[in-house]
Amino acid sequence: MSRPYDTVLRIRRRETDDYGIAIAGAREQLDQLGRAIASRGEEMKRQGHASVADPLLSSHAYLSRLRRERSELVKIERHADAALDALRDRAAQAFAAMRATEESADEHEQEVQRAVGRKEQSEADDLAGSRLVRNRR
Repeated sequence: MSRPYDTVLRIRRRETDDYGIAIAGAREQLDQLGRAIASRGEEMKRQGHASVADPLLSSHAYLSRLRRERSELVKIERHADAALDALRDRAAQAFAAMRATEESADEHEQEVQRAVGRKEQSEADDLAGSRLVRNRR
């Protein structure tokens, strides 16, 4: 049986699931960026050691390019981290909205059950009252 809050709850749950998937993707992107930054740092160290070992090897241009790439990746990482924080905030809001909807649905269901109980009780009272009247005659 369909209840009034079922559709809204499905939408809210799907929304929070979508945020969870988006957050997982953003975290994976941040991990990839972190690995790329670390890789550039390691390559810079290797090239630095190689240039010290062989004075005829000029790696200045290559090291400059690696530094630029790493600084660019760090900027991208900062933006991705800020986007992840914003995504987490929106996910928290969506989760709060879902919980509020669930609570409203529960309250509605309880109110329906109380109304059914009151109706059944009043019917039982009416039957008992009519029996009492018939027995007194």
